[in-house]
Amino acid sequence: VRFLGLYQRGADAGPNNTDFMQIDGASGTAHHAQNIVVDHVTVLNATDSGMDIWGEVSDVTVSWCFIANSFHPSTVSYYPAPFQKRRRISMHHNVWARNDERNPQLRADVADFDYVNNIVYDWGYWTHQGYGIRIKNDPGEPHVNGDFINNYFKPVHGIPSAALLY
Repeated sequence: VRFLGLYQRGADAGPNNTDFMQIDGASGTAHHAQNIVVDHVTVLNATDSGMDIWGEVSDVTVSWCFIANSFHPSTVSYYPAPFQKRRRISMHHNVWARNDERNPQLRADVADFDYVNNIVYDWGYWTHQGYGIRIKNDPGEPHVNGDFINNYFKPVHGIPSAALLY
């Protein structure tokens, strides 16, 4: 499956709430998304939420995907409080290319997160800043717990030391 958004390099990013693709455990009557596999999906040119995992979510795999040319492609989070949990999430064998940042960004009560055998290429493509992966916890937020194994980071436009921020 391929998804093609309308965002183009150099264009105004627009409002930061233009979600493109999201696994959302915060909306609806169930308020919990679980047992989901996203496999062999291409997401291109998303302004925001190219592959977000949001709210109360568990048992999710994102594998063998190509997520590229996006401003903020992925957040694994639920912020602000009350914090919802994200558990047992695996992202493996994906290519994250020419995104500005959030490849992904993890925040507030993420546990059992596996990020294995991914390629993060050319972060900061849009602004020449950005970052590869970011783990963000402000004071008082539940911590992020994850394993980052055998990933490859290749800077081109972005700052090399921003491959993994925490």
